[in-house]
Amino acid sequence: MKDYKISLVDMSDSKIDLKVRKLVNLAYQSDNLMEPFRIHKNISLEENKNKSIFLVAHINNDFVGCNGFIGNKFFYNGNSFHCYQSCWSATHPSHQKKGIFVNIQQEAERILRKMGAGMIFGLPNNNSRTIFINKLGFVERSCDYLQIPNLPIPSSMIFQQSYHDEYSSIRCDEKEVFLLKKRSGKDLHEFSVNSSYLWGKIVKKKKFGLNFNYFAIGGYRISNLDDLKEILSKIRKMNILYVELVSCKSNQGNSFFKNWRNSKGNNPFIFKFLNLNEIKDINIFLGTIDVF
Repeated sequence: MKDYKISLVDMSDSKIDLKVRKLVNLAYQSDNLMEPFRIHKNISLEENKNKSIFLVAHINNDFVGCNGFIGNKFFYNGNSFHCYQSCWSATHPSHQKKGIFVNIQQEAERILRKMGAGMIFGLPNNNSRTIFINKLGFVERSCDYLQIPNLPIPSSMIFQQSYHDEYSSIRCDEKEVFLLKKRSGKDLHEFSVNSSYLWGKIVKKKKFGLNFNYFAIGGYRISNLDDLKEILSKIRKMNILYVELVSCKSNQGNSFFKNWRNSKGNNPFIFKFLNLNEIKDINIFLGTIDVF
């Protein structure tokens, strides 16, 4: 019998925010307390329009575990659903191996099913991946990536024509994701050509003693290849060495590009379908993940 309870909490409450930040510090053995309300800004749009939730496991008033679930709007078969990213997981070092993480996930699943959620998703670390798959019934989709050097390369080596059947795939609202990231204080860029849309950020990197920039695409919704080429031509005018895109392998939007490779630096994306049956084509990019 567990000695703790699991409750929904409001991360805009300063007392709760402080207790969760201290818990995260202990769980990850960090010396620096994160800034106030960082989690609230990271998971919620203004007035919580995206319906994000946050759960804590507690013994009386002491927090011993937590997990956030960011709500993002997704579209499937002509309908909209809120789907939820599992993130901000932490367990107090003195209370590990008591099933806290699993029980929080199961309680979240119960709550989100009742709310009409389509699915829960994420990009787990090495510690949580086996738990999601073996104990919680999540399915995996490979995480793939590609890099386009900022050089005059023939288009035929980069692009290919693509066909999108949006009714057969589930896709997130990229503009909503962009707004959520901006609320978190991220320095982002967005581009529109006709009805096509793309967003991302410039990343500074150091390798072999050299400093350089690259553009990380956060996500897009592209109507046709000509629009995509025009957007990328704008991006490549920036001071960058290459453009990088990381995406779920089942993303139909990947088909605009050639030369995809498995991302060894990331585990596969994970999905648990709630009020939706399992969907083959999931249009999701790395930019949806909270750490982007």
